[in-house]
Amino acid sequence: MGSSSALAADSPLPTLSLTGESELAITGSESKDTATAELFVTNPGKAVPITVDFVASGASGVEVSKFEPTQASAEGATPVEVTFTGLAALDAATSGAIVVRGGAAPVFRQAKLSPGLQPSRDWPTTLVIVALVAMLALFAAIAAFAVLRDKAEFLTKQAPGPKWSFESWATTLTAVGAIVGTVVAAVTYPKEPKQIDKDTLVALVLLFGALVVIAPFVFQSMRNPRASANDQEAGLWGYNWALLVSCAVTCGAVLGELGCLGLLSRELIGSGGWADAALVVVALLALMTIYYFLVTAWSLVSTDWADLVAKAKAKAEKDEKRGLVIGIAGPARAIDDVETAEVSVVSVQPQARTWSLP
Repeated sequence: MGSSSALAADSPLPTLSLTGESELAITGSESKDTATAELFVTNPGKAVPITVDFVASGASGVEVSKFEPTQASAEGATPVEVTFTGLAALDAATSGAIVVRGGAAPVFRQAKLSPGLQPSRDWPTTLVIVALVAMLALFAAIAAFAVLRDKAEFLTKQAPGPKWSFESWATTLTAVGAIVGTVVAAVTYPKEPKQIDKDTLVALVLLFGALVVIAPFVFQSMRNPRASANDQEAGLWGYNWALLVSCAVTCGAVLGELGCLGLLSRELIGSGGWADAALVVVALLALMTIYYFLVTAWSLVSTDWADLVAKAKAKAEKDEKRGLVIGIAGPARAIDDVETAEVSVVSVQPQARTWSLP
């Protein structure tokens, strides 16, 4: 009995091998310092204890923190889950070899470890929440100001339909930001981003860009179902408070777009003075946007649109009574030896009122 045990102990170590020949790509988990990979250790002989190490091609600080199981089973392939640590400190991917010892000779497999996202916060959730809070805050601020100025009743007054226009700087900024963000993110985005990945950033940029287009539909969906025929003819089929909602949605979308551009600048420039300067510029644009929307939204919702329509109609009727006509001269002809010209008279009609988003 004793001699057979000694003979087994003295038997040569098996020749281990690792399945797979291509370089193993390993990416770290978001907001974590670790990454995991699975190796398959083939053992044609007896079961033996193993150790797993990572040998980097340069100074990286990445090492194997644990691996399970710690023994390669006999006669077959043993799946070994390896956990690496130290990825959060990487500025770029690092290459090296995973070395497994325990057999007759060490075996290895080439591997490339890339750091996962290390954002300072959950940016997708943060930007969406900031945009929503900005929408609510703008609406509440204008409504409160209307109450303080004794103009709360203006919020329930009739408002005209929107004029489709991209001439203003705010909507233009959002549209251009959506295009530029998509193009730049697709062409020059870094391979190892730190704050947000390319696909998520593109999705956010398109989301906020779409909100600007949707904002006028918000107003249209809140039209007055009891608008009279005269109001509809004058284009007054909505409310000032619905107009304010549309402005608030646009403001939140612009601020969200600026946040995306700030993240994009951080990814492209990295850290340092230029990156901080870019963020300062984005912050100033955000403050200007808030001020601009407060002033513009108040101007729109504190307008008595029905009164403007009535005044425009009264002025048109007054001008018509004064003989203001638009004439188109026809060919001259003689009547009783007096030359005359045919004139077509067109009545002057007041132009329907419209508004455009800031």
